[in-house]
Amino acid sequence: MDLPDDLDLDLELHESFDRRWRVGETIVITILSLLCLAALAGAVGSGALSHATGYIDSAREQQIRYERIVRNHGSSWMRVSLAKGATGVVSVHLDRRLLDSVAIDSVSPTPIVVQAARDGVTYLFDVDRANGASLDFKMSPFRFGLVHSTLRIGDGRFALSQAVLP
Repeated sequence: MDLPDDLDLDLELHESFDRRWRVGETIVITILSLLCLAALAGAVGSGALSHATGYIDSAREQQIRYERIVRNHGSSWMRVSLAKGATGVVSVHLDRRLLDSVAIDSVSPTPIVVQAARDGVTYLFDVDRANGASLDFKMSPFRFGLVHSTLRIGDGRFALSQAVLP
């Protein structure tokens, strides 16, 4: 449609504003894309980044699986898998730094003895010829932030790191 000659639209171009607007849009789109990728990877949900598997340093056949990223006042778990053929009593020591951030809701199987000390709590389990048995701890974080602690399973140690999100 042609405009009449007496109706002239005088539109000014603001090149510097347009440039700033495009830069701002690019930054916002980049941030949103990174948040979406982090969510898909499990940084804020249940993806590959949200779980971790590690090995106890004294025995490579013993492993620990836990949730690396948990929610404050949510439910979390940790599983200690014992070596095949383990016998006797196995001890699992949770240090004070972990216990100052999470509550232990349940332990399976039921430990034969629970010993509290200043530096943490030790659970003793009677393992009769364990064939790939596992010890399961259900936990509820109650303080958000980063939690760095050391677990002792038998003679071995494992450095555990968790992020507790609000």
